[in-house]
Amino acid sequence: MNIKQLTLIFEVYGSKPEGWPVDKVKEIYDLLETNSDAISLKKEFDEMDQTLNELYLPDFDRLTQQILDRQLPQRNSNLATDLLNWIWPAHPSIWFFWRPISAASLPLLFGIFLGNYFSFGINYESSDSEYWAEELTILALIDDYGGDL
Repeated sequence: MNIKQLTLIFEVYGSKPEGWPVDKVKEIYDLLETNSDAISLKKEFDEMDQTLNELYLPDFDRLTQQILDRQLPQRNSNLATDLLNWIWPAHPSIWFFWRPISAASLPLLFGIFLGNYFSFGINYESSDSEYWAEELTILALIDDYGGDL
């Protein structure tokens, strides 16, 4: 036990032995018997405890109910801030990463859906005659210009 640990115990549990951790009581008494700084520290905390005990606290009968009955101010938010708060929540948790991943994958899924649903000018139902007609047109153009396109 050292002075820092003793100070921490006094700050957390107070200077009265009744509040100290049971497993630390003997160590605290040993330090108080051997160290003058520990004795002066205990006196300081005893004075502070005495001063705090003498303070008068007014009676707050309905304070809890008054706080609970208060109307909260309206939140000023728009769609963009709500969307950003949904994607990047203020309180990280285990579900923190699924929102950005889902937001990033939505355009990909939308593109896959559009690509599968619409052909965008690609005609898979062309017949062989259309294919040969295009080939013959290209060959005719090559012959007309002497083979130089």
